[in-house]
Amino acid sequence: MIDNAHRLGLLVIGPQVEEPQGAATLWMSGIDLIQGNLVQQADGNLDFDFAHAVL
Repeated sequence: MIDNAHRLGLLVIGPQVEEPQGAATLWMSGIDLIQGNLVQQADGNLDFDFAHAVL
């Protein structure tokens, strides 16, 4: 499904990712974006340190 979306030029978002194992599996599968409390609690500002994050 991810490959088909990429062939159509779409980005794939993994929503509601709460655990590192789930994020790692999605990332290794080719997902483009991860959304959920693992990355950052819901807030009006995005201030997650992507440069130093490690899964």
